[in-house]
Amino acid sequence: MADFPPDTILELPSHITATYLSEGAANVVYTINVPQQSSTDEHGDEQENGKTSTPNPWHGKLLRFRKDLPTTTPTLTAHLAFRTSIAPLFPSEDLIDIRLVSLGSSHLIRTLNAALVAAEKASSSSPRPKQRHGVYLADDPHALLITDMSPPTSATLIQFKPKWLAPSPSAPPGSKRCRTCALHARRAIKKPSFCPLDLISSHPPDVRRAAALLLGLPASAAESEIVTSENGNGNGTAKTATPKQLDTLTRLTHWALTSPL
Repeated sequence: MADFPPDTILELPSHITATYLSEGAANVVYTINVPQQSSTDEHGDEQENGKTSTPNPWHGKLLRFRKDLPTTTPTLTAHLAFRTSIAPLFPSEDLIDIRLVSLGSSHLIRTLNAALVAAEKASSSSPRPKQRHGVYLADDPHALLITDMSPPTSATLIQFKPKWLAPSPSAPPGSKRCRTCALHARRAIKKPSFCPLDLISSHPPDVRRAAALLLGLPASAAESEIVTSENGNGNGTAKTATPKQLDTLTRLTHWALTSPL
């Protein structure tokens, strides 16, 4: 599964550039651009003298950079914590390949931050989400190289964070909710939410409701397969659930109920 020994720190080649892909509250993820002419450089993957050289470690990967926030941990520290405390809890086949990358004397952070600032302008062709404005990458000497799990165009990829079983360290004494459910309870004031453990519930309605919310559908979509439209045709609410969405909902629910999780 891994291209290199787990403790190997890769040096970021100077000819590699990065393109913004997405971001969350704590990190920004970038695709990696490897020039065609350098395909045999830095562990190239082309054949030489009839033999196949070491696979290029940058192909099929993404770069993740942490944001400059008081709540983010230096990348090296976070990576060591993952290696020593998290990874041993799971079979290797259940974990994506993660490598520590040294940025060296590269000015990549400065370049990427300038691009983030430019993306906040109204004239930007690739605007940055407004709720992310004003926060940029930390001046960290390391980044993480992670497996690119982007789906084919014909596939549907659903991502969600796993359940935190322990309460938040900042929670009041005696709190019973885990961090995930406490956060969801607060958000439920504005919109419906669910517990990730609902996906492994033996109660089909709970599974279907969680699946509907994962797909961005209203919770009511889990209660009926009636297709509604915003122009008033059909029965039900004004929220739309298309046949394709309902089919995906049914397949996701079936998978959750029958998978060996």
